[in-house]
Amino acid sequence: MKKMALMLFTALFLSILSANLIFAETIVVKMKEGTASIALSAKAMTERPLSQPSRLPISIVGFRKEMVVNPFDRVHVYETKNAIEAKETIRKFQKDPTVEYAYIEPHYELAVIRHSQNPEDQALNSSQDVKDWTSLQDHLFPSPRGVDAMFAWMVPGGTGENVTIADIEWGWEARHDDYKDNLEYIYGVNSSYVDHGTAVLGVMIGADNGFGITGIVPKAKAVTVSVDSSKYPTVAEYILFAATKLEAGDVILLEMHAGGPNKGPRQQGYVPMEYFPINFDAIKEVTSRGIIVVEAAGNGDENLDHPVYERIFDRTFQDSGAIMVGAGAPPRNNYQRQEHLGRLDFSNNGSRVDVMGYGAAVTTTGYGDLYHLTENNFYTADFAGTSSASPIVAGVAASIQSMAKATDRFISPREMRSLISTSAQPQNFAAYPGTIGGLPDIRMAWELYNLKEHRLIPEIVEPSQNQYITAGTEIKFVGKKEEGVSCGFKVINAVVGSIISESNKCSISHKFSVNGRYIVEFNMGKDGLTARNPAVREIIVDEMSAAPDLSFKYLDRYSLKIPTFSFSTPNNKNGKVFIEISQNANFDKEGLIVNYRLADQEVANQAFMPHRDMMEGMREGTYYARMRVRSGLGDSPYSNVVEFEVSGLRDNLEIMDTSIEMNNVVYTDRDYLVEEQWTFEDKVKWDQKLTIYNSNSILDRNPIIIGEFYTGSSNGDVEIVNNVLVSGGGLSPISLFATQEDYSGIPAQPYTTMFLGYSVDRLVGHSDGFYVYSNEGKIFYISLNDPMRPKVVNEYDVNPSRIVSAGSVGDRAYFAANDGIIFVDPSGVDFIKISEGDVLGATVKDKRIIIALRTEQKETMMGVFDNGKLSVISKMPVLSTGLGKIAGKVRLKSSDGFMVLSDDLTRVVATHRTASFNTPYPFTIGDRAFLADGILREYKFK
Repeated sequence: MKKMALMLFTALFLSILSANLIFAETIVVKMKEGTASIALSAKAMTERPLSQPSRLPISIVGFRKEMVVNPFDRVHVYETKNAIEAKETIRKFQKDPTVEYAYIEPHYELAVIRHSQNPEDQALNSSQDVKDWTSLQDHLFPSPRGVDAMFAWMVPGGTGENVTIADIEWGWEARHDDYKDNLEYIYGVNSSYVDHGTAVLGVMIGADNGFGITGIVPKAKAVTVSVDSSKYPTVAEYILFAATKLEAGDVILLEMHAGGPNKGPRQQGYVPMEYFPINFDAIKEVTSRGIIVVEAAGNGDENLDHPVYERIFDRTFQDSGAIMVGAGAPPRNNYQRQEHLGRLDFSNNGSRVDVMGYGAAVTTTGYGDLYHLTENNFYTADFAGTSSASPIVAGVAASIQSMAKATDRFISPREMRSLISTSAQPQNFAAYPGTIGGLPDIRMAWELYNLKEHRLIPEIVEPSQNQYITAGTEIKFVGKKEEGVSCGFKVINAVVGSIISESNKCSISHKFSVNGRYIVEFNMGKDGLTARNPAVREIIVDEMSAAPDLSFKYLDRYSLKIPTFSFSTPNNKNGKVFIEISQNANFDKEGLIVNYRLADQEVANQAFMPHRDMMEGMREGTYYARMRVRSGLGDSPYSNVVEFEVSGLRDNLEIMDTSIEMNNVVYTDRDYLVEEQWTFEDKVKWDQKLTIYNSNSILDRNPIIIGEFYTGSSNGDVEIVNNVLVSGGGLSPISLFATQEDYSGIPAQPYTTMFLGYSVDRLVGHSDGFYVYSNEGKIFYISLNDPMRPKVVNEYDVNPSRIVSAGSVGDRAYFAANDGIIFVDPSGVDFIKISEGDVLGATVKDKRIIIALRTEQKETMMGVFDNGKLSVISKMPVLSTGLGKIAGKVRLKSSDGFMVLSDDLTRVVATHRTASFNTPYPFTIGDRAFLADGILREYKFK
């Protein structure tokens, strides 16, 4: 089960990344024409122009052959590892009149939804032979079941042999039996989210080999470009790089999305890539050179016609040329039991979304819920999201283009978009509102392409987007006119399917008097033929007469004063609820710092406290809040505005920058400081890099490195005893390194590496030994009196899932479990149960074990454990998640920072809210406290 072990290791690795890795913040700035980039004074911020590949493909006749005006000359990228500094800097840029746009590059995610497998597929897991699962690939079959790839396979070029597809994401299984011969090259680091990339490739280029699955274009070549690399800080640069590996007529697939202006929990409010200006510019540049770009619409359940998007997705305002893909329901749908070709509820929608692909129950390579015998032949019947929809459309575009090239013809990106959307099977509007276009039909598209003199492409000129209106509003609809072509409109009640108004002209006016959902269709005819897929506008008529009511009260915990909001939503209980928080009562762009969609649970409870990611970037001061409710395509009036104070975010602590660049510190003592970083090598290998500094040199602000090495570990536990560093990993052996001498002038010696024969989860330092517990649930007592000959003195059975923290006191090691304390020494194990509450953690101060517990009343209880008994010191109305120390004082972890306790453990004397979700907790050198979050910062008590 090597594959299963790899999956477990990958999951562990990703969890450690999310907990320990400090992500760089990237600011993208485009200057107005004739201006220069702005010099920044921040020492931790670097600046450079956007990377521009030396070669972009030369388009064929009719397309630009060179950049007359380079759109990226005025784009600059600034990088910092400090989230607060990034937010402050972006506000300066946005106020500067010489700046065209400036924003923080988001952390993109894959637009995938994972669901449980189909019941009828579960039995397939027991098979020992790879079957032919083409019968489960609905999208391959003729209309109405699929896109009719089977038709294309019978046409010269239809299997994709004349086209290359570039997939831009994170990782792929390059050796998969079902497409390895078609995968031309992987550029960058191939390390993360391998199953997703594997699933995408299977949909497009899976081989026609009689087993497994078959791709839409089984003879197309694929190149993959990984964004999991330090080569470029922006995805736009990877798009431009991918274009250098392609020619006009080839295809780029973008499988990512990111949080937009309505970002909420999970993927709610996530938007397509081109929402971010530099991505739009890159996509437009690439499509102008004849390369087709297929872009996932995203899983944010957002209406892209909404005014909050300021016409970014209105093609009459700007058009990248990409084909944008929504997620529709397949005939075999295990997600919502939605009607075939209806919009799945998570899919973004709007007039900018061109076509749909299947967003659930897609059978392809990867994941392994359908079949998983070896690492080279994993299969799924449950690939989902706009991530599964987009490669279907990319395969369609590649197939049609390849057929055209087989006859010495070429289809431009915009012509391809028009062709497949016009010939698609119409969307089923019976359930969820929101336009996502129809399902492509290769046969119909090819026939339409070959009937140029009869090609009919209906287009609604006015209005340019879907509309949200109130009852009684009249709208005039205008369609495109062509000489000798007849046209007509229909206004349809989408709920009952009845035609309520129609016209045989190229315009129609209709007054919408009743609340509901309406579809307006415009079609064209000539010589007895009409377009298969009419142009569509979706109209939502909805009264939003009642504004929500917003109130708050202060929640005063651990000296942190923040509001708890309560609200009511009369007449709008089924809408999406958004909260806005601003630094001024005008809620303008400069002052607005929060526009957040609440989770469904919060809406049900109608009360919430601001989340950590909502409060990121806030400072102590006065703020203003209001809320709104979205129903259909529109918003309710805003609620009343409430004014509130935030204080205590940095109470009694002064934070000073040291100007030393440093990230995640995993160990300190009076001699050594160890910094952890992650590096990626050989496309598939990741290593824990440990850098050892002399502690005194850090205090002197003159950092001196006395050793650097790679452990191959996936665990950050590090200890140094007797000049021996021990680093343990979840699936890696212990590595022991004989340390070099410090910087006092004694010659340094090479490191020596030695491995123990078992894997390690946690290390606990001790004066003359180490205690560890392994993956098998055992605690090992290891003597290191002779550093190069470690000896296992004893081992004990302990359930590691119970452990919340570990340490040593005197000659004994202890493990704080959620229900008590486990003491270990060479003679045995002693477990003492604690019933006063759930143990949050333990630490040692003045040779006493200090324990924090969470009571049933959600309070934090502080106690001292001595002579086998717990003495309760205090109870505090604070919400804590763990325990540690800072500069000799006990600190409590919180969900968004930490609290420092008084020496008698009875009250909070200082608090600090961390800058971002990934900021590590503080550490101590001597009696001084520090935090490393890109820049090493020192804390001082006021």
